[in-house]
Amino acid sequence: MANNKNFIVEQYLDQVKVITALATTLLITPNLLMTLLEKADIRAQIEATIPAWKTLLLITNIMFLLSILSTYFIYSSIVGSLLNNDTDVIYRTFTRVMSILQFIFLVLGCIGLLFIFNYSL
Repeated sequence: MANNKNFIVEQYLDQVKVITALATTLLITPNLLMTLLEKADIRAQIEATIPAWKTLLLITNIMFLLSILSTYFIYSSIVGSLLNNDTDVIYRTFTRVMSILQFIFLVLGCIGLLFIFNYSL
């Protein structure tokens, strides 16, 4: 049974790592987009459509950072459960809430990027 529990925890942590890698990769995108839009002729069109587009890019950056930060909370929760020999390593309330928040932060950041990309094309 302990072997099965370790396998489940490993699979769970692998999924957390995948989401973290995606958020880390997308963290560069708003900065790159801001640099490109500062130099482009389309900036006036975007400012007419979305007056606070720089603020939206900042918010998407914050969402990706929060997604990455929540990874550390998830890891520390799982490590704390393993040290205490808890049986419900993944199903702790804190771990579940942080996992859901990690995914929500990632999705909100992606929605913000899609919103900006939609009006920048």
